[in-house]
Amino acid sequence: MTATTRGLLALALGLTVGAALAAWRPDLYGGLLPFARAVGRLWLDALRMAIMPLLFVLLVDGVGKGLGVEQRPPLRQALIAGGLLVLAALAGAALTMAMLRIWPAPARAGLAFAQALQGVGAPPAPLVGTAWFEGLIPANPFRAAADGAVGPWIVFSLAFGLAAARLPEGPRATLAGVVEAAAKSLMIIVGWVLWLAPLGVAMLGLILGGELGAQALGPLAHYILINGLLNLILIGLVYLAIMLTAGPGVATFARAAAPAQMVALSTQSSLVALPAMLQAGVALGVSPRGRNLILPLAVTLFRVGSAASIVAIALYIAHLAGVRPSLPAITGAVLLSALISVGAVGLPSQVSYVAALSPVCLVLGAPLEALMLLMTVDVAADAVRTVANVTADIALASRLDRTRQTAQQGDGFGAIGDGLALRASGEDVGQ
Repeated sequence: MTATTRGLLALALGLTVGAALAAWRPDLYGGLLPFARAVGRLWLDALRMAIMPLLFVLLVDGVGKGLGVEQRPPLRQALIAGGLLVLAALAGAALTMAMLRIWPAPARAGLAFAQALQGVGAPPAPLVGTAWFEGLIPANPFRAAADGAVGPWIVFSLAFGLAAARLPEGPRATLAGVVEAAAKSLMIIVGWVLWLAPLGVAMLGLILGGELGAQALGPLAHYILINGLLNLILIGLVYLAIMLTAGPGVATFARAAAPAQMVALSTQSSLVALPAMLQAGVALGVSPRGRNLILPLAVTLFRVGSAASIVAIALYIAHLAGVRPSLPAITGAVLLSALISVGAVGLPSQVSYVAALSPVCLVLGAPLEALMLLMTVDVAADAVRTVANVTADIALASRLDRTRQTAQQGDGFGAIGDGLALRASGEDVGQ
């Protein structure tokens, strides 16, 4: 039985038992409520224990992947990919807020959802007004981490990552190994916590079922539809970009990308879809160098669906809980989502879901307990999200390879970029 199946069963059990006890044995439900809140609180605290250190290693790893000499793509391509990730996160935030304004979550259910979970975990304090800029440079970064001050901790993590990228090759490689080992260790800790997820989810579901009954399903179904629709819109924007730029026609691109999209839809993994993506590159006329360098880098670093969905899900949770983040908080969440999408693990996993979303929820002041419940029903949305990632990766590889070939034919600067690409991929320039 997969972790997703266990989580879904635990949620269904908790909702059913909570609704039944509240209807037929309210005295027993009232007696179980403190226990359910205590178990839910302990489980969430165990998860919070790893969030701040995990945020540090993800950001340092993300900066290292973007700026590390051994894996660095040509500067122009890196800037394009980074800019597109930020634009994707910005689009995810804007589209989500627009969709929630047009089609908000069920008002009564959303309010009861927030009230039912109130007090389960320590409520985060959303930053408003100029508070985002006060103390942004941490005098004591470890104190900032202990206090859960996400903004200053992000500043320190990014500064550390940028400094690490400028180290000589030997110390940089050593530090990269330490960061990778720390990230894997923290992922294991989160994995242990999530191994107990059915218990925590069942307790949260019991609370929610007792307060809402069958209406608890409304926000969960609404979340799936909103997030799935967001990624469908992103896929449509990729096809629109193909239509508006020189290159393969939309029909040609669609035929070439379809096999990789089917693999992504069925496996929910961009890495598993990479062989099919390479075949799509062949069909689109991407050069061997472009396929062998740009596509693997795109799968590792360029996940537009993830960048957009991370901030979108966090904004949805804030909306569900009645939290209204300030503009600086939303801006910080957009930039953080783009960075975390680079550093987070690219495999379908509840661990990567929690690792990527928890820091952004803290930035926005969104409750993590709602995140845990949405995690159990994210399977369908994650499948569409992976298709968006794969579609954008193929389009980016085709566009950048065509740009490189055009520059190489037009002037000598293309050869410089080509040489950088070869060195990044470990090939001998003379060959």
